[in-house]
Amino acid sequence: MNSKIKWIIFFLVFILCVPLINKILPSFTHINFYNYYSYKNNIVAAIEDEYYFENAPMIQNNQIYLPVDLVHDYIDNYIFWDKDQNKLTITTTNNVVRMQTYDLNYYINDEPMKLDLPIYKINEQAYMPADFLKSIYQIDVTYNENTKIVLINLNSKSHTSGKIKRNINLRYEPDKKSPIAGKLNKDETVYIFSTKDKYTKIRSQSGLIGYVPTKNIIDAKKIPAIQIPSTKKKNVSKINGKIKMVWEQVTNVSANYQATLKQIPNTLNVISPTWFSFDTEKLNGDIVNLADLNYVENAHKNNCQVWALLSDNFNYKVNHAVLCDTNKREHVIKQLLAYISLYNLDGINIDFEAVSKDDAKYYIQFLRELAPLMKKQNAVLSVDMFVPTSWSMYYNRAEVGKIADYICVMAYDEHTKNSEMPGTVASYEFVANGIKNTLKEVSQEKIILGMPFYVRVWRESGDGFSLKNYSMDKALEIFNSNNVKFKWLDFEKCFYGEYDTIENSETVTYKTWLEDEKSIEEKLKLAQKYNLAGVSGWKKNLEKDIIWNLIDKYMQ
Repeated sequence: MNSKIKWIIFFLVFILCVPLINKILPSFTHINFYNYYSYKNNIVAAIEDEYYFENAPMIQNNQIYLPVDLVHDYIDNYIFWDKDQNKLTITTTNNVVRMQTYDLNYYINDEPMKLDLPIYKINEQAYMPADFLKSIYQIDVTYNENTKIVLINLNSKSHTSGKIKRNINLRYEPDKKSPIAGKLNKDETVYIFSTKDKYTKIRSQSGLIGYVPTKNIIDAKKIPAIQIPSTKKKNVSKINGKIKMVWEQVTNVSANYQATLKQIPNTLNVISPTWFSFDTEKLNGDIVNLADLNYVENAHKNNCQVWALLSDNFNYKVNHAVLCDTNKREHVIKQLLAYISLYNLDGINIDFEAVSKDDAKYYIQFLRELAPLMKKQNAVLSVDMFVPTSWSMYYNRAEVGKIADYICVMAYDEHTKNSEMPGTVASYEFVANGIKNTLKEVSQEKIILGMPFYVRVWRESGDGFSLKNYSMDKALEIFNSNNVKFKWLDFEKCFYGEYDTIENSETVTYKTWLEDEKSIEEKLKLAQKYNLAGVSGWKKNLEKDIIWNLIDKYMQ
């Protein structure tokens, strides 16, 4: 065979082998980190096993600053930036920290603390000093000048570390054909994450994230999460045993004096007067105050705590105006704290029943800002909530349950003037489902069952129906005077009665699903069955006296 033919054969073999060689050999292409991700900023953050590209961290005066959006998304979902007022709020179980942009006065629980780390605002974005964040959260934040990467470790999570077996390339994807992101040296320590197709995702000491063959990682070991001191709030209530509570409606200041003249049942250990609401004209967060110190002192003499109620006036407009504004929320909280001190209150009961879906996040933020400050004053925070329904899920009971000392489930108003037909105030199934569904989100030791002490009397005529609320005794008197024979309803677990009468030459029917000692006892059995924190009634002076004996019996 002559040399020319040999060269031709060699050339053909080479041509045929090139695809095989290309398939076998890894990629030798190096692509700069910033070019690979088409990232134009100078600095990027590496959080655990991913990069954050939305807003670049900053280095100012040798200090690392992180954008608030990054902190919110990865470190603290509750951090709250009000860009209109240039205020940043951090809430923890024990502290509320306020920071004014470009202001060196940091406020912790409204007490100034001097720090040399201002909050910067650039292009409507707030930046927080990493050193300050490390003092609050279990995180490590470092900066690598060579790669221009800010490395963030969440120490509240466990990690796995290992060493590189030999000098090796780090690739962007779990494939040897993927471009090279950088080089790793033998014995270099790396963080180990997920494994895929014989490749393991790692993060290098320089902050680069990518893949290496799993076989080239040795000495893998677990790094346990740093145990954060328990922040589970203890109920500050000094009450021994179950909560036996009642709401008392107070519509003017003079009504407080009349209330002090009435006997407080021995069974009762918490009373919640409707003292606080909002100024509906100014809408600036000013609280209308009906409180009275003599009322509190009288309650305390009778071994009864006072949890004053703050209402949202059942007004969506009021809620929106007050809750969505950081300054107004702060104004409300300062007033509440002042009233707790001034009137020696034992707690505050939040009764916001007109929160829109869009404003729900501000409602939660308000509670988070209020709770730690109340704890500092050794005051109980209780929150009134509807029974769980599809429309009210945005109230976020699970989150409220983490924040508040107690949740009062308003297990009544099953049928109202807006219902299609007259019916029960609180049937057994309605109450039972309200408890069970609340327990899916809130622990039993925080749940107070709200029970109706009122009776609805329905009037039906050719024009439709209307209703009036009465005390238990008054409703019974009305139907007894009309010789009504009540029938016990096993399913609803209450007595039902009706009678006809002639009004203006028209037959009118009056109906009631009676709330009395027997129906209340069935509700108390449910509270006992599910071992709830206690019960409460709306409202005082509508109940029969025997009700308190039953509450004492079942709420031991």
